[in-house]
Amino acid sequence: MLRVAPEPGVAPSGVFVASTSLRRFTGSSFSAKVGVVASGDVNAKLRLLAAPPLDQTHAIGFAFERGVLYALHTLAGDARLLAAAPYDPSAHAFWRLREASGTVLWETSPDGIAWAPLAALPASALGFSTDLVTPILDAVEYGPVAAPGAATFERLNR
Repeated sequence: MLRVAPEPGVAPSGVFVASTSLRRFTGSSFSAKVGVVASGDVNAKLRLLAAPPLDQTHAIGFAFERGVLYALHTLAGDARLLAAAPYDPSAHAFWRLREASGTVLWETSPDGIAWAPLAALPASALGFSTDLVTPILDAVEYGPVAAPGAATFERLNR
């Protein structure tokens, strides 16, 4: 299990964990069991960034903040909300990004087996190729909090 927690008492503070290699996403998926320990303004994310040189200006992913789970698409630095749902730690225990037949899907699951859709977007609308992406996991706290929230990530792609 990977526990990601911002530094206490510092605002903003965050921890980002990125893959050192690109990953093929076309016809594939990226998933994790995600746990969120909410405190203050903790923001936990699971994202796939476009291959260089686009990087963080083009991405897809999930974000948790203040009790809400978001499906996001970032195009040329502009974050676009695709869907939002009240966060349910049981129903949203697993987050998965998947590309299938030209469609990108944001899905959640209570057990990593049965998946429910949260959002979908044609891959052609992403503004970047799904061939190679960089997975990134992070947790950010926007206010100075003595005991910041944290995110846990486990069972990556299992």
